[in-house]
Amino acid sequence: MQDAAKATLVDLVEMQMTELIREACIVQRHTKRSRSSSSNAPADGGVIHRRLLDAADVNLALQWRGCDKIFVNGIGTQPYTSAGATTTTNCGRDDIVVLDNYLHTEPVVTPPTECGLTLHWLAIDGVQPNIAANPPPHSSSRPTPGLEWPAVSPLVVSGVSKSTRVQPSSVKLAHKLLPHVLSEELRLYFIRVTTALEANKEEITTALASRALRKQTSIILHNIGLDSGVQELVPFLVQFAEYQIYDSFSHSSATINTPRYCRLLVHLVERMLSNKHMHLELHLHQLIPPLLTCVVARSLGTSSIGSDQYYNEHPWLLREEAACTLAHAVDIYGDQYATLKARILKTLCEASVSDKLSTQYGGIVGLSLFGPKAIDAFLLPLSVDHWSRWDKLLYNNISTTTDLSHILEISHCQQALLNALGVCLSSTELGLDIPCLMEEKFADTFGEKLSSLAVHSSEYSYYFL
Repeated sequence: MQDAAKATLVDLVEMQMTELIREACIVQRHTKRSRSSSSNAPADGGVIHRRLLDAADVNLALQWRGCDKIFVNGIGTQPYTSAGATTTTNCGRDDIVVLDNYLHTEPVVTPPTECGLTLHWLAIDGVQPNIAANPPPHSSSRPTPGLEWPAVSPLVVSGVSKSTRVQPSSVKLAHKLLPHVLSEELRLYFIRVTTALEANKEEITTALASRALRKQTSIILHNIGLDSGVQELVPFLVQFAEYQIYDSFSHSSATINTPRYCRLLVHLVERMLSNKHMHLELHLHQLIPPLLTCVVARSLGTSSIGSDQYYNEHPWLLREEAACTLAHAVDIYGDQYATLKARILKTLCEASVSDKLSTQYGGIVGLSLFGPKAIDAFLLPLSVDHWSRWDKLLYNNISTTTDLSHILEISHCQQALLNALGVCLSSTELGLDIPCLMEEKFADTFGEKLSSLAVHSSEYSYYFL
C-alpha cells in the first residue's frame, strides 16, 4: 500500500473512531451510566481520572448511526497489568474460547425473543376459532335475546318416509355462535328481521293489521336481498331459517298457517342467495336439508289439521318455491361442489316414485326445474306408468267417494307432469333426441294433452295432433 493511501486510511479511521467515541459519550451521559477510574501519574505521583465507556454505549451509538453493533460484553470491568508495565490499566480481557468446544455446549443464556405483531382470526362468520391466541369461550355469558337458540335434537317431519326423510344437519351447533361479536346495529337488524317474520306464524284476524304486516315483511325480505355489510349475520339468519322450518313441521307447533309461514322462510333463503354481498358456501349443509324437506315431505303439517289444508294453495306453493330455491342454489354453487346437484337429483328421483301423491308432486316439480336433460333421464321413462295409475285412482275416487282432497292431489301431480313434458317440447336443446316421445303408447296417452303445451310448431306438435 502506498504511503499516501496509508495516511488517508489512517485519517479516515481516526475520524470515524473520534465521532463514534464522541457519540458514545453522549449516549453514556444521557443514559446516566458514566463511570470513572483513577491511576497514578508517572511524573508527579498525582491521580488521573478517566471516564470509561461501556460496550452498550458503543452499540447504541452504532445503532444510532445505522451500523452493525459489536458483539462484545464486559469490556472495562477486569483490570490487569501487562508485562513490564509500571501501571495498572483498566481494560477488558476475555478468555480464549475454542470454537469447537463452544459449538458442542448448550448456551448459558437464552437469547431473547424478538418483539413483533402477529395476526389471527377473532371470529369467522360469527364462530370463534379454537386456537391458542383466542380466549376460551365463556359459558356463563348471556346472549342477546333472539340471537341464540338452545340445542335441539333432529326433528322428524310428520309422515316422511325413510327414503325421502331429510335430517337437519347441525342444529346442535347453535351454542358455538357468538352473538357478542356483533355490533349493536347488526343485533338490532337481526332482531327486527326475525320479529317481523315470526309475527306471521299466527293468523291475524284484522284485515288492516294483516295488510300492514304483509307489507312490512315484503319490505324486509326485499332489503335482505340488497343490503351490504350483513355478512356477519349470515350464520344467524341461516340457523334461524333452519330451526324455524323444522320447528314448524313438528307435531306440537304445526298449524293451518304453517305452510304460509314456511313460504316466508323459503323466501328469506332465496333473498339471501340473491344477495351478491352474502356468501353462503359454508352454510349449504344447513340450507339444503330443510329446503328438500319442504319439497318432498309427505305432509306439510300434522293430520290433526284436517282435510281443509288440501284446499289451501300454500302447501303446493311451498313445494314449488322451495324447489325453485334449490335450483337457484345449484346454479350458484353447483360448479364449486361437484356432488351437490347429484345428491339433490337423487332425493328428487326417490320422491317422484313415492307412494304418497304429495311427495310425488314435489319430486316432479323439482326435477322439471333442472332442465330437459333431467326430465328425459328421470321422468319420461316413468311418465306413462304414472299417468295410467293416476287415471285409475282418479276414476276410483270419483265413483266411490266424495272426498275431493285425493282428487286434488292427483290433479296437481298430473299438471306437474304435463308442465315437465312441456319443458321438453318447448326446448331446442335436445331437438329430436327424445325417443320416448315418438313411441305409440306415449302418443296414445299424452297426444291431445301435449299439443297445447308445444310453444313452437314442430314435428312433435303435428305428430300429437
